[in-house]
Amino acid sequence: MVAGGLARVDRSELAPRRISRLLALVHVAVIPSAIAGSVVAITISVGRDGPQWPALLLGAAFYLLLRYAAAALHLVDLRATSRRRKIRTWLLLTPAEATVNLVLVIPIRYLALVRFGVRGWRARRGLRAAPSAASVTQLGSVYYSGYLPDGHGS
Repeated sequence: MVAGGLARVDRSELAPRRISRLLALVHVAVIPSAIAGSVVAITISVGRDGPQWPALLLGAAFYLLLRYAAAALHLVDLRATSRRRKIRTWLLLTPAEATVNLVLVIPIRYLALVRFGVRGWRARRGLRAAPSAASVTQLGSVYYSGYLPDGHGS
């Protein structure tokens, strides 16, 4: 125990966190360039040789297989759901989830990452929000609750 009642953190507990953060950083750094490279390679290949349907179908099948595996891992943890319902959900909804993930979630995630450093209109110089009533009110003043809808302060 450390002074103040805080438990001492073991170094072995910090290692998985660091590795997890490192893998997340590598994922954020590598995946966008890999996706961009794949899109460019597919576009060049299709423009030069025409659509390569076997390769495109193999890629789509591999992506769907990965989404089925991720959904299965998620459904295993749902203890209150029956096995029949888990299997039905897994078989029928995973393709829809994969499509939504590919079309909406992934592009929005990377768009948010790109726009993370952009400041909005509230951060521009010269535009300040008006001070709230709480910041203008004198210390020790009392709020009159008679202005509430029922007139009784509740």
